[in-house]
Amino acid sequence: MRTLVSPLALASTKGKVLYWTFFTLVVIAFALAFLFPVYWMVTGAAKPADELTQTPPTLFPEHWQFSNYTDAWDQMDLPTHLWNTVVQAFGAWALQIVFC
Repeated sequence: MRTLVSPLALASTKGKVLYWTFFTLVVIAFALAFLFPVYWMVTGAAKPADELTQTPPTLFPEHWQFSNYTDAWDQMDLPTHLWNTVVQAFGAWALQIVFC
């Protein structure tokens, strides 16, 4: 139920257009606020080190370097960390099932 906009205001065509325009702009703003950090993280991970540290930062990578993902996978021993996460999540789930 809408509490901020009266049904009388929405009865007119102008009120509907104004309401839906404002609603759409708010939804788009929230979507950008939540999705931009994910975009920044993915593109930042695909940038070479010199481009990552340059000022001002680039919005789009000039040179895509997807080998950063494989380098991180190899150097940081990510499979072990992922397995530890699975073990902890399963353990927490199992303890919740048993004790709750």
